[in-house]
Amino acid sequence: MVILTATSGEILLKPGIYDAVITEVVAKERDGRPFLLWTFEVRHAGDKTTRVRRPTSLHFGPRSMARAIAEAALGRKVRPGESIDTNDLVGCRVQVTVGRAIRPDGQEVNRIEQVLPAEDEELLF
Repeated sequence: MVILTATSGEILLKPGIYDAVITEVVAKERDGRPFLLWTFEVRHAGDKTTRVRRPTSLHFGPRSMARAIAEAALGRKVRPGESIDTNDLVGCRVQVTVGRAIRPDGQEVNRIEQVLPAEDEELLF
């Protein structure tokens, strides 16, 4: 008999800063509250990549995470009154600070704590 044990399929990254690309931004809703789900393809271990997701609110004020991600992707500050289409951010290179979080079910997962502008303009995935 063979016993199979289910895994999450997620590759746990060591906490640190990684090169990444924004691959998707999707509007979702949970418990009647809208939010954005950002997906990043994170480069690790040389040429390997894994996907890490980060939810944010729809707030776009100066201290919001959505605005920090947009500014990192654009490589500049967003001007007051400026509108940003999240589709224009897909494909943008950034750096992400990855940490760990524990889900309510006890599973340890990657967590994007900060998004920074890409340092290396020659970065190709």
